[in-house]
Amino acid sequence: MIKKTIRRFFLWERNGRSEAGTLARILFAVSTAAITTVPSASGFAGRPWFVLPATVLSLALALFLCFRYQLIERLLEGITPKQTILLAAVSVILWYANSLNYFIYVWDRLEALLYVVPQLSVFSLNELNILLKICSIAAGGMAVFAEAAFFYWFAKKVILYGRGWFSESDQYERIYLICGYLFFIAFAVFAYTQTSAFYAPQTSSSGEGLSYDIVYTMDSPAIMRENSFISINAGENDFRNILFGLFSMPFALPLFGLSKVLFFIPNFYVYALAALQIAAVLVTIATIVRCIGVKGIAKTAALCLFSVSYSVLLNVLSFEQYVFSTMYLVLFLYACIHAQKEKEALLLMAGGSLLTSFAASPLILQGKSPLRWLRQAGRICLSFIGVFILFGQVPMLSRAAALVQRYGSFVGGALPFADRLKQFLRFVASVFVQPPAGIVVKNDAVTYQMYPVLNYSVLGIVLLALAVFAAVYCHRHRFAVLCGAWVTFSFVVLCLIGWGTAENGLILYSLYFGWSYTALLVLLAEKLLARFYKIRAVLYLTAALAAVSVNLPALIDMIYKLADSYPA
Repeated sequence: MIKKTIRRFFLWERNGRSEAGTLARILFAVSTAAITTVPSASGFAGRPWFVLPATVLSLALALFLCFRYQLIERLLEGITPKQTILLAAVSVILWYANSLNYFIYVWDRLEALLYVVPQLSVFSLNELNILLKICSIAAGGMAVFAEAAFFYWFAKKVILYGRGWFSESDQYERIYLICGYLFFIAFAVFAYTQTSAFYAPQTSSSGEGLSYDIVYTMDSPAIMRENSFISINAGENDFRNILFGLFSMPFALPLFGLSKVLFFIPNFYVYALAALQIAAVLVTIATIVRCIGVKGIAKTAALCLFSVSYSVLLNVLSFEQYVFSTMYLVLFLYACIHAQKEKEALLLMAGGSLLTSFAASPLILQGKSPLRWLRQAGRICLSFIGVFILFGQVPMLSRAAALVQRYGSFVGGALPFADRLKQFLRFVASVFVQPPAGIVVKNDAVTYQMYPVLNYSVLGIVLLALAVFAAVYCHRHRFAVLCGAWVTFSFVVLCLIGWGTAENGLILYSLYFGWSYTALLVLLAEKLLARFYKIRAVLYLTAALAAVSVNLPALIDMIYKLADSYPA
């Protein structure tokens, strides 16, 4: 009887095919609505009345897709009994993570909640705590179905894509992946056993947690506290990283669950996330070198050169959205160059993780027919809008104006162009070597910041000139054109618009934009020394040794200085 009921409402046969039942489709739609409705940063931080129409929109779209286009069947296609058991375990982790995240968001915004629902003020603080925990557990459970279905679809695609990506690697790449992983892991373990500044710094006097600007202008502690890697509606996943939590969740969620099982290992989740990010960095670097086309022993040297740049070493230690955003962007470019069918999905992941990556969207257009271009662009836009609605981001529109005004303070329009240019040139240099920086007291906290930029960086001028020359000289190489376009885009965003210059924080974007500068220099060497692969290998290795001899001691010194105020 129970089995028949389950098959009737959840799975039934039509024309020899398994299809989801009516109840399953309704539950999926309710699950997407729960993601939107749950009191989160997207709701109470904006206009609460906006949540209701957003919820109705999410519910209606989910019902339409489930009944008209068999969305559940598409997401869970080919799932086996063993995979169903694993997905059930994932669902339990999702339920726990959702409940925890929802409670943290609402509790942190308790005053806003009481303003919206003044009737709750009759409860004591302890009673509100219990009530919100119960509501968070219920809401977290309701949101699980849609997230678990997406998790299965995403994980299956990643495994298939990963097998294909790894099958294209050669012996030089595989040796690099192993050795590079061990090196970065050892470096991260050393850093995290010395200082908590990268993930959970606390003041020594009060024990109060600090969230922002401890290491440069990074938000890593806030990102870790809000669990932005698995939380779709985390406050740090705002309109800039609007779907970052969705596209990083399938990677980070198993690690989060494992950390609860291995709770007796201090900071296990920190180390596990670092290991995950290191894998993403290595995949990014290897893909860039593939796009360049370096071969033989010179390939190993080029991989090493990328790995010891300051932008890479710094981002290996920090927990920012830029590691995954850069990986998705580079994989998208690689898919476009090699005409891979996954390029549309990779564009959604890149642009959803960091909105500016949609600047690369013209690469998706194929053929010469404008009508075909419109169809392709329309398909991408509809896909993005659909994911945007289904996974609870519509309420963010209610506070779009406030967010634009808030982040307008990061734009350096008030700074003279000469000052913005000085910072930009320093940024170019900081892609490769550490910029002048040291301990600075900021907002009554000990921090590690860049010193004010007073002069034009000679190294920045030289490297920028070489990058521009390489883009022109190697214009027949498609990847060189793409890198040149990305260098130009970085100049527009960071210098002309001045994003980040108001707080002297351009180093924050060194990984996201910096890979294109390094790639252009390698492309230039590949063309100028095309017949001399040994000389190229020596050149790359010499540059790598020079970079690591500067960057590694500088980072170790930074770690020790931060350890004085924020010991592990």
